[in-house]
Amino acid sequence: MRMRYLPVVVSCCGLALFSGCGGPPAQPPAASVPASVPATPAPVATPAPVATPAPVEPSDTSPSSPAAAQGPGTVTKMNVTITDKDLGRSATVLGFNPAVPVLQATIDQYPSLYPDGTTFAVHVKTDSGTKYYGAVYSSNFELVCGGNTLSESSSVLKADLKAQHLSAYDTSSGKAGAKYDGWLAFYPKAADIASGCDLTYNRAAGKAGTKTIPAYTKSVPLK
Repeated sequence: MRMRYLPVVVSCCGLALFSGCGGPPAQPPAASVPASVPATPAPVATPAPVATPAPVEPSDTSPSSPAAAQGPGTVTKMNVTITDKDLGRSATVLGFNPAVPVLQATIDQYPSLYPDGTTFAVHVKTDSGTKYYGAVYSSNFELVCGGNTLSESSSVLKADLKAQHLSAYDTSSGKAGAKYDGWLAFYPKAADIASGCDLTYNRAAGKAGTKTIPAYTKSVPLK
């Protein structure tokens, strides 16, 4: 598929561009006893009864009940930039989370897409550049996991991402020179994620006036 890229023209309007401590009291002196009278032996003290220890209640070793819903996955931070020199654009991969929970309403609506109840999110920031009109769109990205290629679906998962305090990647302004920052969302299966995933940037060939611009593809391993 060929795209037509329109150069940006500078006009007069410009470009729209986390008690004491003493001892015991002294005893009175013992009375003297005549030698002929035997001393009376001191009484033997009766030992105090030994207290019986209270019975120890057995601890509860039964396993805890499973969580009602899976918690959010861990974000792995990155800083890898893809540069599309022909169009003067760039995309930087800032990190990814392979297990962002999906709302039950989304699972009910798309049961075949989210069988594991999670989605794979990738954080990117892009620079559209000022060479041509347009932007680095979410459709320029694909996720390849376990040999399967998946299209981006953050438009469907905006509410799900927002519930995890993540902003979906959105280029609706579409202004030349604009910069965007957000999360892309994909739906690979857990078994495919275990095989490793790459984020791929795909930009179709096109023409700018009489100039032919070749297609450009670049993949970034997410690890």
